[in-house]
Amino acid sequence: AGAGSLALVVDAPFAALVAAMLVIGAGTGVHKTVSVRLIARVYPARTGRMLGAHDTLGAMGGVAAPAVVVAVLSAPPALAAVLARLPGADWRAPFLLTGTLAVALAAVAAVRLAGSPAATGAADEGDDGGDPGARDYLRLFGDARFAAFVLVTVGFSFAYNGLVAFLPLYLSEAVELASPTASLLYSLVFAMTLVQLVTGDLSDRVGRFPVMVATLGLAAATLVALVSLPALGGSALAAGAVVAAFGLGSHGFRPVRGAYLMELLPERLAGGGLGVVRTLLMGAGALAPSAVGVVADAAGFRPAFALLAVSMGVAAAVAAGLWLTESRE
Repeated sequence: AGAGSLALVVDAPFAALVAAMLVIGAGTGVHKTVSVRLIARVYPARTGRMLGAHDTLGAMGGVAAPAVVVAVLSAPPALAAVLARLPGADWRAPFLLTGTLAVALAAVAAVRLAGSPAATGAADEGDDGGDPGARDYLRLFGDARFAAFVLVTVGFSFAYNGLVAFLPLYLSEAVELASPTASLLYSLVFAMTLVQLVTGDLSDRVGRFPVMVATLGLAAATLVALVSLPALGGSALAAGAVVAAFGLGSHGFRPVRGAYLMELLPERLAGGGLGVVRTLLMGAGALAPSAVGVVADAAGFRPAFALLAVSMGVAAAVAAGLWLTESRE
């Protein structure tokens, strides 16, 4: 990913630009999968807490990115003088910054983790099952609990991405809030990302399922409330409370999801299994905006958001079922 960012610093043909973007996408996608497994190995007793910190920092970087772009494109004189020394247009500066940081941090991580059993996979040496193949990963879905949890993650991803894609428009058209107010309330979803530090740590202490069911249940309830707001004549204050609660529930679920998945997967299949699950949930997330758009065009925004509420509700119900069956075993 860092190399792809650095490739965008200099002028290049359009084909090179596309190739660099593909490299960035591939690098960031693989990084997420590998980093979750590495964190689970290095911090087996505090996986939830550390995944919460990891995801929070990532989300904060995403929140800061637009501000960095604005600062570069509307640079004050002091910053403009620095940007003038760089090759190419000013918009390339963020890629130089992120690319340099990514390469430097990758080098530090490589040196810091060199020889570590968690990084080298030495923990797998006792496993004589050979290299896993496609059939091994398909067999994972023969485990009812694994398949059910994948359904939980897919349902959550569909609902979350559908809401994030259309929430400002829903608030302005269905709830009839002013566009600036809708945009401000939209930012509350991402402002709640710090809750991951709490829910991740809490899941290490009280267990994964209590936190998962609570966060998914909160997210599902707030989606139902969003659908009900237009009929109840909800104010901006009420809408803000609902949106903030959704942010708490949706962000709170993330670190617990990763921690439980690493506990559920066999060590031999952990990396590839996590990759398969992430591919499915990202596919569901990519499908959600188009599905919401189609339903909204055909029947309106409230039915479209009701679909998201059903998806999140199914995820919460299945998680509750997994919790109940686990306690009986």
